Amino acid sequence: MSVLLAAAAAATFSPYNWSDLRDHARNQATRVAQGSYPRRTPARNEDYERYKAWCHARGLSNHDYVVKYVHWKDKAAIEPALAPYELEDGIEHWILWHHPSHVPGSQELDPIEERRLALSLLALDKAILQPQQARNQLRL
Repeated sequence: MSVLLAAAAAATFSPYNWSDLRDHARNQATRVAQGSYPRRTPARNEDYERYKAWCHARGLSNHDYVVKYVHWKDKAAIEPALAPYELEDGIEHWILWHHPSHVPGSQELDPIEERRLALSLLALDKAILQPQQARNQLRL
């Protein structure tokens, strides 16, 4: 994409809301092909670049970082994104991870089971999360 087109796209972008996220989840390939997908703010992009440089300086890939540093609970984890997408106020970007020794990356995942797993992992973290936060993060 040219710098001019990228600047125009950034100027017209607004944070995703719940409706945008639902539509994106249901039609991800189509939306990405149309150039419509969640984006990071420039500050979050800088965070992401620092993270990648930190990993590179330590000889780690993103995969290596996840396996080594994610807080695993029975071969799964749910954690806030290190460089979250720009979302409306009150919406947080969390990532549900599966340990690669337990679930191969090519495995098709069942959305209902993924939601169940995310809820169970959040329940384990209830000492850290406020109940309202846990409810808000899983409306998809």
